[in-house]
Amino acid sequence: MLDAVLEILTESGSQNLTIVAVSERSGVSNGAIYHRFADRRQLLVEAHARFLARLSESSEYRLAPWYSSSDRQLFVAGFVAMFLDAIAANRALLFVFVSLGRDDPDMRAAGVAWSHSFARDFDRVLTERFGCSAAAADTAFRIVYSYAFLPAVFGNDEITSVAMDSTVRAEHLTTAVEAVLERH
Repeated sequence: MLDAVLEILTESGSQNLTIVAVSERSGVSNGAIYHRFADRRQLLVEAHARFLARLSESSEYRLAPWYSSSDRQLFVAGFVAMFLDAIAANRALLFVFVSLGRDDPDMRAAGVAWSHSFARDFDRVLTERFGCSAAAADTAFRIVYSYAFLPAVFGNDEITSVAMDSTVRAEHLTTAVEAVLERH
């Protein structure tokens, strides 16, 4: 059922998410959905939780070679590329959940916990392995996070008129993050 919810949200946003649509997509009865979920909101909250779990799994970066590198630039470039790719691959769902999550305390709390988890890990590696200050590491994460999430809300062409390959964007972002870390 939750997979059906995520598919519907990806294809057409939250406005077309109805119990009937989920029933038709998942092949279960309306009653089965109401038996498991009290209402549409609970269905959305649980779909959001599933989405965050999958997003974390899809970006399981701790196994990537760059993650254990002793070269800070390689680590930063790997993290930037991974984070940008994970967000870009899930843009439609992120747009829906960012919009809905602003007003739903459960989705908001889960999103904050997910964000904090990534920030803690990124900051920990930068401070412990590479000796960066906590303030520089936090600023670097905020730059990456903001840069990645902005296109989840606005299309790239709504932000600027400059067309650029995503690899080139990632390289420029890595350079900007490195500038913050070098300076502090």
